[in-house]
Amino acid sequence: MSADNEVARAVRDLVLAGDRYRGAVGRSAGLGASGVSTLALLFLEGPATPGAIARHLGITTASATQLLDRLEAAGHVRRRPDPADRRSCLVELEPGGRRYVAATYDDFAERIGRVVAGRSGAEIAAVAGFLHAASNILAGPGAGAG
Repeated sequence: MSADNEVARAVRDLVLAGDRYRGAVGRSAGLGASGVSTLALLFLEGPATPGAIARHLGITTASATQLLDRLEAAGHVRRRPDPADRRSCLVELEPGGRRYVAATYDDFAERIGRVVAGRSGAEIAAVAGFLHAASNILAGPGAGAG
């Protein structure tokens, strides 16, 4: 197997492992992948409009509304009027949703920390640089084409 193919396989395996991890932590809270992604977005970026959430997830605004209805009913998020646009609302995490995401990120960081332990600063910088570049190229223009 060529080095390029080996790296591509390793990245694919990492992406699939991430999907499985997200699925497992979502199931533990009764959430699907879109629900987990929405809570993570709100945790990392702060309040967002339903339209911004729909764009982030690549779904319709109607689907985002249904998702937000479920997340709100479960006590993970709440909607409040958008002070910048009275026709819209902002979605924000409720304390329970914030605790769920924080615990998930703590667990994730602990697991990755086990892999990082004992590595040199140069190794960590090289791997982080590669992963950032791979993330950018996979999410960039033309993603999903071909």
